[in-house]
Amino acid sequence: MSTYFRFTHAALLVAGVVATFSSSAEQHQQDFIQHQAHQHGVVTINIAQDDHDLLLEITAPGSDVVGFEHPPESELQKKQLETAVQLLKQADQVFTLPESAECSIEHVAVTHTLVEHQDEEDNDHLNDTHHNHDEHAEHAEHAEHGEFSIEYHFHCKQIDKIKSLDTQWFTLFPNSQKADVHLLSEYGQSATSINKQHSRISF
Repeated sequence: MSTYFRFTHAALLVAGVVATFSSSAEQHQQDFIQHQAHQHGVVTINIAQDDHDLLLEITAPGSDVVGFEHPPESELQKKQLETAVQLLKQADQVFTLPESAECSIEHVAVTHTLVEHQDEEDNDHLNDTHHNHDEHAEHAEHAEHGEFSIEYHFHCKQIDKIKSLDTQWFTLFPNSQKADVHLLSEYGQSATSINKQHSRISF
């Protein structure tokens, strides 16, 4: 099985995690994700396991990670943002998997919405006043609620050895108070919460 196919399959499983748990609510999937992400101090962690692949997807408010949710306004904030992104790219600094599971990282993606919107974006729509208004409203919403999205894709030779995993998230980002965890595996689904005092995720 190719690496690309494994990653795509695992990514679809994570989408299934969100869809499964949000289907019981009276909201659409996108509304569910945004609602979770915009609670300061609350992180969302989606975990999907399929065969030997493990995919973790984290959504966190910008205030939890860097202390602000708008584009950086000073050199200090730019440095804070750069440092946070580099740290988040180190999956083994954020999560600890059992050595016996023989896991290797295959893909890491770190994105955020704490960015400036260039003037040329608006210039593309000068003849559409209504569209410009919607664009600005959407940009303002992102600026007010800047967030991070992180994906870690592991391939584990002995994935059955994973009974739990630990996260250093609360040590690295102390502004976070808790994380809502959604887990989907070949054996079922579950939901739980972790916090600074209890940061172990049990499968």
